[in-house]
Amino acid sequence: MFKLRQIKRYNWLDPSVLAECLARLERAIPPEPTFERQVSIVVREAHTQITVSGSIDIVANDNIYEIKCTSEIKYEHVIQVALYGLLHAAQNCLDEPRPMLLYNVLLDEMM
Repeated sequence: MFKLRQIKRYNWLDPSVLAECLARLERAIPPEPTFERQVSIVVREAHTQITVSGSIDIVANDNIYEIKCTSEIKYEHVIQVALYGLLHAAQNCLDEPRPMLLYNVLLDEMM
């Protein structure tokens, strides 16, 4: 939620760039995706309990996608998608996380 409060103006992306980003996203993501899948786990240690949660941008064909629109991918973006993968696996009792993809639509970079 705090990221939503950081945005004061929504005119930072030129309409032609936005159109290209949307076209890239349509090409990169398989049909029938699930958007904004909520994931969370509760971690208990001694007398302390903490809930770790997040919202996966897209889940499609068993892949987890985190979408960014930025001039550069940062370490925190990579950590974010890795955490979402671990949360998704734990919440769904999977033996291992699903493939995690970080997609920067601005530069058309898939990691």
